Amino acid sequence: MLGVHVPIERNKMKTTKPAVQPETVDEITEQERETLKKCETTIKKGISNFLTTGEALLTIRNQKLYQVDGFKTFEAYCNERWGITRQHASNLILAFRTEQELSTVVDKVNTEPLLKSENLSRRFKKLPDDEQKRIMSALKLGSKIEDEIKKSEQLVSGVTPSKPHWDKFVRAVNTIQKILEQVENDESFINRLEDIVKTYHKENSRALPVVAQEDTFDEMLAA
Repeated sequence: MLGVHVPIERNKMKTTKPAVQPETVDEITEQERETLKKCETTIKKGISNFLTTGEALLTIRNQKLYQVDGFKTFEAYCNERWGITRQHASNLILAFRTEQELSTVVDKVNTEPLLKSENLSRRFKKLPDDEQKRIMSALKLGSKIEDEIKKSEQLVSGVTPSKPHWDKFVRAVNTIQKILEQVENDESFINRLEDIVKTYHKENSRALPVVAQEDTFDEMLAA
């Protein structure tokens, strides 16, 4: 019985090969292969450590070590090798470079990084140059970068730093200014104010806070 020959459609056959063969394979040195291997080992061990990962990715990008494994672009390497976008890789690199920059102005007594997340580096770099310089000066005095970045963001956006009862405090200060304008030559006003303080202190056994009698002060001013 004769066997039946079934032709293979070659265009349906699947083959596995690198995304792009490097154009200058013969120029890739053993040193480059070793450097790539070290960088990728660092990334594998510390993928959750954004600083060491950023440093390794920076080396791979700047030295074009992604070509060693047949990738034509750094973006293709990040996508296929690590499953991350080029933007994500760039953010990790930015975090590493920002940490380096900040470390030059701070006398660190331990090995703890100044940046606790790569998000902080992006927020820092978005600030105007004068605010970045202010933060770096504050770090020299021991301030925390998270707090200083938040202050700068609020200042740049025109938002008043949040404080407990801030609006009440401002109104109370304005009220006291009005009181001081009247209290100088008004003996009865002084006596009434003293009575309020004594009554409050007696009932609460503590000093009178500025905002506690704000409404009463307003009523007195209106009288």
